[in-house]
Formats: sequence, structure tokens, C-alpha cells
Amino acid sequence: MAVALAALWIGCAQSNSVAGDCSDEVRRAKSVARKINEEWPLRSADYVTELVEEVVWRLAAVEQKRRWEVVVFRSRTPEAYSIGDGRIYVSDGSVRACETESELASILAHEMSHQLLGHFCEEGTGSRGRERSVGSVSLRFDGARELAADRFALDLIARGGYDPRAALSIIRRVQRGTSRGHLGESARATRLEGLLSRYAPRVGFETKQFAETRQRLQAERGLGD
Repeated sequence: MAVALAALWIGCAQSNSVAGDCSDEVRRAKSVARKINEEWPLRSADYVTELVEEVVWRLAAVEQKRRWEVVVFRSRTPEAYSIGDGRIYVSDGSVRACETESELASILAHEMSHQLLGHFCEEGTGSRGRERSVGSVSLRFDGARELAADRFALDLIARGGYDPRAALSIIRRVQRGTSRGHLGESARATRLEGLLSRYAPRVGFETKQFAETRQRLQAERGLGD
């Protein structure tokens, strides 16, 4: 999902290659990050953050080199957002909701794909998609961008050694539990089913670190809503 400050559009869809003027992406991303860091309940750089970073680094190893910065925030709802400049915010509820590391990889690969596709290169002028606000941060959903990110992410997941079908399993589980956020969009499962038809079944890469982290996180008390 593309994240922007209210009244600022920063998720402009391009193609599989970055196009347009990206010179202002860093400034816009820093502005959004400042708002999120001030307003959202962030975790410290703890064991959950370490796991999420490890999955991102594994996915990043098969893509173009760039800097990635991952921040975990507290929320029972599975949520993840890209803001540009290699910055990704993911809830610890996402880790709790995932039953496999491949599912977590699919969430992160989708957010990485928004950035690798150049969705933050131009401010743009349109007002497409649904919007909701979290504090002073505006969250915008555009179907075309979400589809492009899903399509790109499946290849990223597969090349990273994970199971692409995990993208569908986590979406279905989230939809059964909540309709909030882009992970709960009803149309995504249908779109993913079509995209996954070209991938053969496979066993995804899994680590002991994922299982241990998820078990430890599920035992935590006081996880924010």
C-alpha cells in the first residue's frame, strides 16, 4: 500500500521499470516517516525487528541493490506500508498472523515491490483509490498499483526461495479475521489466484528463527490494537 501525508500523493504507478522524476522521493518519505515515528506505537529494534529485517535482506539479495529500512509498530491488525526511499512499516500483528515465513515474506515482498516498481517517483495529481487516515497520515489504496505490486512480488518471493502460494494463504486468513487494511481487500484473493496459476507448487524456505519469534510474540501481553 502507498502511504502519504494528507493532501500529498506519492504513489504514482509506472511500469516494471522505474520512470519519471525520483529526485523528490527522499524528501517526501522523510516527511511521512517523521509523522509516523511521532504518532504510531513503534517497537524498539528487538527480536521481532531482527526477524523482519532478515526476511527483507533475503528478498533483497535477488533484486537490485538499494538501502532498506524496516520499522515494526504495535498493532493486532496485520498491516504493512511502504512510504518510499526504501522505508517499510509493518505491524507485529503481521508476524502473529503468519503461519509460515513464506507468508511473512509475501507481505514484505509486496511492500518492497511498490518501491522497486517506482510507485513513489512522482507526486502525481490524481485522486484514485480509497483513502483512510491514521492520525495525520493518509493511507491510499489504488487497485492498479496493488495488482502491479502483487504480480512483481510473486516473482520476488519465488526467487528468494519462498513459496509464492503463501501470498494467497495469508490474504485469505486475514480476510477471515478482519476487513481492515489492504490485506483484507476482498478482490485481492481472486486476483492472486489468477496470478499464481503460472507457479508450480513448491516447499518454501523456512527458518527456526521465524518459528521461535512468532511463538515468543504470541506469548507477549499488551499488544496494541
